[in-house]
Amino acid sequence: MKLCRLAKHVIGLLSFCAASAFGQTTDIVYQGELSVGGTVANGVFDLLFEPFDAETGGNSIGTPSCINDLSITGGRFTAALPYVLPTNGSPMYLEIRVRADTGLPCSNPSGFQTLAPRQRIASAPLSVFAWAIRASAPTIRGAMRLQEGTNELHIFDGLYWRLIADLDTAPILPFEFSQFFDTAGTHTFVVPSGVTRLTCVVYGGAGAGGARGPGSTSIPASCPDPRFTFAGGGGAGQQGSRGAFSLVVTPGETLTVIVGGGGSGRTNDAGASGSPSRIRRGSTDAIVAPGGQGGGRPDVEYSMPGSINGGCVADSGTPAGSAGNSSSVPTLSAPGSVINAIQGAIGSPGRSPYCWQDFVSGTNGTCPGAGGASISFSLTVPGVPSGQTTNPNPGGGNGTMTTIGQSGGAGSVRIFWN
Repeated sequence: MKLCRLAKHVIGLLSFCAASAFGQTTDIVYQGELSVGGTVANGVFDLLFEPFDAETGGNSIGTPSCINDLSITGGRFTAALPYVLPTNGSPMYLEIRVRADTGLPCSNPSGFQTLAPRQRIASAPLSVFAWAIRASAPTIRGAMRLQEGTNELHIFDGLYWRLIADLDTAPILPFEFSQFFDTAGTHTFVVPSGVTRLTCVVYGGAGAGGARGPGSTSIPASCPDPRFTFAGGGGAGQQGSRGAFSLVVTPGETLTVIVGGGGSGRTNDAGASGSPSRIRRGSTDAIVAPGGQGGGRPDVEYSMPGSINGGCVADSGTPAGSAGNSSSVPTLSAPGSVINAIQGAIGSPGRSPYCWQDFVSGTNGTCPGAGGASISFSLTVPGVPSGQTTNPNPGGGNGTMTTIGQSGGAGSVRIFWN
């Protein structure tokens, strides 16, 4: 199977005027002619398109777009593709893969044959004022879309769709209604009548602190020689990820709200990680805020070096139990936009011992190491009073100088609407 020739490329490069800015259409209309064994193709085919930045090799610069069950007569076909030409003058090459329809969905890659060479796409020498922005657009940095139902304009920043708003002419009003879910477990929320958008503030569960490591925690009565050892403190658990999202909803639909639990402190072990908090439609996640990692437990004893300058000192307080630090940024996988999304703040590491004794006075310092301390935080969300977006549960568990670390606090989900 091969692509005999391209009938033509039609790329509509359109400009529009909005708030003194210019942009492009998000469609490339591609026309081609397909042959099978030297004969023009007739029948039903699946075609898969993917843009690259080079004719061979290179990098993919867009999400693959598949046209399922396309009817082709006389070999000719037309495909509207949701791609934007690079604005920096870089080339775009389309890689086309095709298969005769077998009933498989586009998500199943079996049987596709790659056509060669890739086809270079260039803009047509035409520029006109665009009369509309589409409701769908590719996830390419700088792409824009109009959100149906709310008539809001969004721009894709490379990770999230963000709301474009002129705050001078479109102020964000305080929310009149809210519902808080601050207890770990599964809950439900029914979207009120007439409501098409929610602001959701979501915190993942925090990690627990780590327990102290092996070794003594007793302060000596005198400065001994030879050396002796002490335990180091456990590291503090990480906060859960947090984010605020504007979520497009349907009046009357039921959302499942899952508040992630905090990690538990474990005897003579690292702290357990917190669980993610989620908002789901059926079994599909709309928003996920991962939980924080538990703090570590040091696995070594720390030695006292003996007499120094008329006294005795321990290790100078180097890190002992590691701080939890693994959660990712919360995600939005449903129609809507991000307000802010932040990875959970890490706790501080535990510390090794620091001890000093004056030979003359016999005064002892503090010898055992210290546990790591967790860090508190909240979110600022336009339209929500200060304090209402703070997770009310404790943050990441503190590392300790005991045999069991402090548990982390549960997550939280808070929903606001007008």
